[in-house]
Amino acid sequence: GTSLYIEGKSDVQARIWDRETIKDGEVRQFQLGIDKSNGCAFQSLSATLVWVERPGFIGCSRCVLNDLDLHVTRNDDNATNYYPNGLNGRDNVNNAERVVITNV
Repeated sequence: GTSLYIEGKSDVQARIWDRETIKDGEVRQFQLGIDKSNGCAFQSLSATLVWVERPGFIGCSRCVLNDLDLHVTRNDDNATNYYPNGLNGRDNVNNAERVVITNV
């Protein structure tokens, strides 16, 4: 597979939101789908959330000041929830969170 999206050159359906501002307590929801009608052969969906954090204090192991949370809900019969970084719940340690869903 390809991890770098190049418009018109990659068989990737990418949606990118950059330099967004999120207020305290705000929830953002995006509904996405995979269009396989144009020959998309990928069998996985990847969602990534990354944000800039100020450096933590020396020796601090849980220093995220702006704790954003990513989770993906699959619109299937079970409304399955997927959490980032291989966890079974929210990640309150990292400022980079990624969900990968296979067999989509």
